[in-house]
Amino acid sequence: MMAAITSIGLLWDRLSTIVIAQGFARARTPFDFDQQPDTMLDLAFHMKSERVGTEGYLGGDQAEQHEVSIYLCRRIKRDAWGAARQLKADMDAIESVVVRDYPNYDYVVIDDGVSASIRDPGPDQNFVIGLVQFKMDFDRVF
Repeated sequence: MMAAITSIGLLWDRLSTIVIAQGFARARTPFDFDQQPDTMLDLAFHMKSERVGTEGYLGGDQAEQHEVSIYLCRRIKRDAWGAARQLKADMDAIESVVVRDYPNYDYVVIDDGVSASIRDPGPDQNFVIGLVQFKMDFDRVF
């Protein structure tokens, strides 16, 4: 039985559930290091999305394509590169679930629609930050 993803809000809910299951918590703000305590940013994530195009016709209307960006933040404790490697493993796990989620949920990642990057941890940084982006379609009710 499929779960209908019919709005960007429902898609956000599903993606948030996946990221939270990986051990992350939603940040109150997009990694505002001045406004939020450091302890609240360890294993935090922030999402944003934007409509990036349309594809064909579905039910007499064009199907929207959205790009969802998930920013992940992990505290550097003693080993900056170790934290970056662990963040990469976390990002790979999230990517794997999202890409394989169809047909259980009515959204699909477009071919070649995934990108991921991690900001190199510098010597004066307390956190390593990564970004996973998905370009996707989801079913809509007209």
